[in-house]
Amino acid sequence: MSKQYCPLEHAKSETSIPELETLRRNAYRNDREDVADACTDRIIVLKLIAEGATNQFERDFYSALQAYEKVLTDKNGKVTYAQYTRRKIDNVGVQQTLTDLMKKGDQSYGLGVLRERNALEFAFENVVINHPDRFNEETVKSAHRNLENETSH
Repeated sequence: MSKQYCPLEHAKSETSIPELETLRRNAYRNDREDVADACTDRIIVLKLIAEGATNQFERDFYSALQAYEKVLTDKNGKVTYAQYTRRKIDNVGVQQTLTDLMKKGDQSYGLGVLRERNALEFAFENVVINHPDRFNEETVKSAHRNLENETSH
């Protein structure tokens, strides 16, 4: 007797992101939000593995980066990557990239885009706030200040 196909189990075990994206589209089309959510969760895990995230700090950062890129893609109507941020990571690493981004203040393009889309929960400032042991006191204060300024706009 052959095993019956179960899209939810498929979503949880698939290792191909394009296959998961197709499965997710079909799940939405068939009102299977549980399968679509499982696909999204699996895609995030696979992308984190591909990014080389090795600890919770890096996983949180890359999750925020992927969410930001999704917001950019939705805003622009085409796939859009945070090229400046990705180049900066390659040059100085995640921690220094975040430190430098906090210095930009609440006028950064990314924070503005997230504010426009009511998606401040994906701001890099939250990664800094949630991992204060990785940053100096001024960087953490800047993160809080940036978010406070954004919510007052």
